[in-house]
Amino acid sequence: MLPVSNRPRRLVLLGIIASLAVLLGSAAFVQERNDAIQRGMDARVRELQAAWNARSFARPVAWGEVAPGNAFDHYDLATSRAAELLRADNDALVATLRRSDAEVAEQTGELRARWQPVVDALRAGAHAERAMPPLQPIDGAPTGVNGLLSCRWVANAAVFAARAARHEGRGVEAVQHTLDAAAFGADIARHGTLIQQMIGVAMLTIGSGEAWPEPALARLDQDALSLLADGLERIDRSLPPWLDQDAELLFLARALRSQPASGDGATRAPWRFLFSEQWMVADAFDRVADLAAELARTRQLPWPQRQALIEQECATIANGDNPLAANCVPNLANAESCLREGIASLRLLRMAVDRHLGRDLPPVRDPLGDGPIRVRVTDEGVRLWCAGDDQRPNRARLVAR
Repeated sequence: MLPVSNRPRRLVLLGIIASLAVLLGSAAFVQERNDAIQRGMDARVRELQAAWNARSFARPVAWGEVAPGNAFDHYDLATSRAAELLRADNDALVATLRRSDAEVAEQTGELRARWQPVVDALRAGAHAERAMPPLQPIDGAPTGVNGLLSCRWVANAAVFAARAARHEGRGVEAVQHTLDAAAFGADIARHGTLIQQMIGVAMLTIGSGEAWPEPALARLDQDALSLLADGLERIDRSLPPWLDQDAELLFLARALRSQPASGDGATRAPWRFLFSEQWMVADAFDRVADLAAELARTRQLPWPQRQALIEQECATIANGDNPLAANCVPNLANAESCLREGIASLRLLRMAVDRHLGRDLPPVRDPLGDGPIRVRVTDEGVRLWCAGDDQRPNRARLVAR
């Protein structure tokens, strides 16, 4: 038996041994948990990637013949050329936005000639048989569609060509240019990451609602109006009014895995995850992917109910116990509302064209409401409007009688 004086030492030694055993056991548990949750995340990402790779990305062209290839190979060329031309032409382009159709036709010939290769590349993309966007790299390097500014001027260049053509009485040619621009926007908005989809919505709006104010639309002959009606219907049919989150999830998986290595203090795991960043990352991805799956299952809900659901689910993640997951939830409700507003602008133009053609067609569904786009005959003309703030230009349109 040890002397009484040695007992405290023995107790200290036993305490140290017990503590080491607890630490080793905790480390083993964390590692086992990390491995399991990482395998789950890997399997989910592989499933997403396989589904992405299996897509055809085919869609109808708005007008003309279908050509082989991927639209984004041509769009990449168009935006790259636009970025180069912008260095010298930015001021002239901005000034052209304020000019009348006559002034565009008569005063911007040299500018439009410089941008013709951009318009040609855009057309080649709009007529390609498929539109598969490149997955966005996490380092922000340009790929496929390399920025809002370049994309905007690609679409505007096509609209400038359209404005000159319609002033000179070439209505069919004018329609073809604007359908190319709208198809460009729809192709970007259909399957890209969230930021790419929002860029696409802006281009869709430039090529549809903004390109055809009512006075310009009223001057088109029947052939041009029929071509515009058919092209807009094809684009509308190819572009569902809900977000496709697969590209965003694949981007998110790569981005999340890169964060712990960066040493960013925002990614430090709390005690809830036993201070394991790997565990927190996989948990964050699972939460965001679960939300995407839930939103995919509820796509057919009318927008008011779907909007409330998105806001509620995002708030749950944002207020949860995973700070990284909270940072990963973008403002999905606003993003989808933006997409739906772009589609609403296109549908309002479709309805206006049908009015000018004298067509009596069934009501068109309001992507911003729970029913059809509303129609009212007034002393000024036929007023078309969607749910929400009908003072916003993309949500209402007045068609001359």
